[in-house]
Amino acid sequence: MNADALTRLKQSVAENNECQSWNTWRGPENAPVDLSGTSLAGANLAKANLAQANLAGANLTGANLAGANLTAANLAGAMLRNAKLDGAKCNKADFSGADITNALFGGADLSWAKFRKADLTGADYSKAKVWKTDFRDAKGAHELSSDPSEGEFLTGAGGAFSFEFNEERLDVIARKIGAAAGRQILLGDDVDPRMRVSLFVIKKTLADVLDKLCSAGGLSHKTMKDSFGKDGYYLSRRK
Repeated sequence: MNADALTRLKQSVAENNECQSWNTWRGPENAPVDLSGTSLAGANLAKANLAQANLAGANLTGANLAGANLTAANLAGAMLRNAKLDGAKCNKADFSGADITNALFGGADLSWAKFRKADLTGADYSKAKVWKTDFRDAKGAHELSSDPSEGEFLTGAGGAFSFEFNEERLDVIARKIGAAAGRQILLGDDVDPRMRVSLFVIKKTLADVLDKLCSAGGLSHKTMKDSFGKDGYYLSRRK
């Protein structure tokens, strides 16, 4: 922990002007700061620049981080109970093992963030940007819901998608998986759409689901772009 950095931050909080002096001190290069294990419970850190900051194990219980920049910040094992992070930039932040119970993430950017083994019980993610976000083995992740039009994410013990097909036609399976994931899945000309395949997966990522499907049908898959520029998948016979 850097005592000078903590002192500067607390002084800036006391000025009650959205951490302007702190943000100026950090500058556009985001000077490295180590705030690990510090206590900032209840602090008004709204719009504070904490990008790439080390906040591992910090106590941020009830802190106001609305609109704060937490890009690529390390919050592993931090206490964020009842914290307010509405509109915060949390892309690529690491919340692994953090206590985030009853925290508010409305409108926050959570793209590529990690929440592995975090406690999300009662947390509010309404209107948050969730893209490639990792919620694996997180407590309370089952309470989240996904909007395929906004992106894909991982939840619970390993993923978001569960399917069970027993000797079902391949074209039907591809259509149902694609509809659930909001992705276009095309079959190559060398693939028989009438092929019967059995598939059983529980809470897996889309990539894992397709791996299982391809293994069952002797196929391979690759990413493609559909007519709307969105990621889709193309299935073909394994070479």
